[in-house]
Amino acid sequence: MKNFAAQVVELAFVRDRIERGSRDPRDIAMQTEEAYAVMAARTAAPVLQALAGYRASLSG
Repeated sequence: MKNFAAQVVELAFVRDRIERGSRDPRDIAMQTEEAYAVMAARTAAPVLQALAGYRASLSG
């Protein structure tokens, strides 16, 4: 679970750099790597597998 949380944070930082205008190909490649790392970490944590298809409701 800790690994999953760490990977999500890393992915968020990379996406933030891209959203702020970074066009460095290394950032784009890192985003792909981090996204795969998040998926791998989620797969490795059985408790998170139940959340794989979860979508929050939009009622409000």
